[in-house]
Amino acid sequence: MYIKNTGKELISLTKEQLIEWYSEKGLSMSKIAEQLGTSNGYISKKIKEFDIPKRDRSFSLIPTFNEDQVVRGTMLGDGTICKSSEKSGVLSFMHCAKQKEYIEWKAQQLTRFASPKGVKFDPMKSQDDIYYDTYVFWTRSSTYFSDIEKLYYQKIEDKRVKTITREILDQIDRLGLSVWLMDDGNRYFNVITIPVPKVVKEVVRDWFKDKWNIITDFHSLGPKKSVINVAFKSTEVKKFVDLVEEFVIPSMSYKIKVSSAVR
Repeated sequence: MYIKNTGKELISLTKEQLIEWYSEKGLSMSKIAEQLGTSNGYISKKIKEFDIPKRDRSFSLIPTFNEDQVVRGTMLGDGTICKSSEKSGVLSFMHCAKQKEYIEWKAQQLTRFASPKGVKFDPMKSQDDIYYDTYVFWTRSSTYFSDIEKLYYQKIEDKRVKTITREILDQIDRLGLSVWLMDDGNRYFNVITIPVPKVVKEVVRDWFKDKWNIITDFHSLGPKKSVINVAFKSTEVKKFVDLVEEFVIPSMSYKIKVSSAVR
């Protein structure tokens, strides 16, 4: 038990509570202080008094299964990880105003990793000098994101680009697949955009067939045919929808609408 400090009251804060909030749940000192109605200095003093190891700026929470799936699905879609140090990274993603509810949903799934900025309105300027209403989310720096970064990025012709490997796909479950769809899909089931070499087609095709028994097709787009859309034939659409429908949030349900003939 603790007593919230409203000015003069004493706060009863046990070592076990502080370990739970600070070490296990990853709450910042400022967040704990805010909840208790006290100062950062008091929390810092108690951490020292209880001999609790201070966290690095790059904290290392172990993600839950759902958190991990949201991150991995996002990285197959619109997510980006920037290295904040040799051993840590920061995940960020951006969505348009139409998808504000979706980015807020993703941010809620990743609350434990969220930076104080949370979801922020951040208009994006196009090459034509037109501003678009967009929202951005950043996590805190974490060693977990550094580990993910090593999987999803590789150097191709001296450029750091995202890629897709069988190792990456084998760690994707239905929730991660659903996030991938909500990030990169559309109602016509040209579902996944892959800006990587053509060899990845075989990896993706085999994975969908081996894990989900779904046959895929591909369309190459762009001037250099460098963007690959993964599409599902009408006979496979129902299989795919049955996999992801449970996890697709209402505002993104337009991405899985199919005709009654297919259903």
